[in-house]
Amino acid sequence: MVNKSVRVTKAKGAVVETQPKAFSASDLEANEVLIKNVAVASNPKDWKLASYGMYEGIEGNDVAGHIEAVGSDVKDLKKSDRVVAFTRMASGGKYGAYQPYTVAPAWTTAKLADNVSLEDGFTLPLAGVGGKQTVLDEAKEPTRGIMSASVKPS
Repeated sequence: MVNKSVRVTKAKGAVVETQPKAFSASDLEANEVLIKNVAVASNPKDWKLASYGMYEGIEGNDVAGHIEAVGSDVKDLKKSDRVVAFTRMASGGKYGAYQPYTVAPAWTTAKLADNVSLEDGFTLPLAGVGGKQTVLDEAKEPTRGIMSASVKPS
């Protein structure tokens, strides 16, 4: 399958380009999945990455869609499952949400409940990662409030 993507390059800014080769299941690592995207999210970090000097990756990380293929070690997901996923950030050619097909680690991919639309589901990955990180940070170094991770006790 031919895949077009949106990426930010230092030389050209945001560009739409055709991937040099089509994706296939053989391109997946053992713990990765290939998702046919239905809905993707846009977050402030997507446009901020270039200002941090992080170029060349495919933009976006939150996706919702249907599994097209799974790596050899993936046991709990299968073709046609409805899923949400958080892809790897600023990491080159096959990751990122702004493309018709996205590769994501299986451990950041979850089946979506039948009563949640794909259009609502794509809002979950980054929010979930942020919430989890806040709880983990709070457990290591408590602050004055569970959601005030930037406020440290005096």
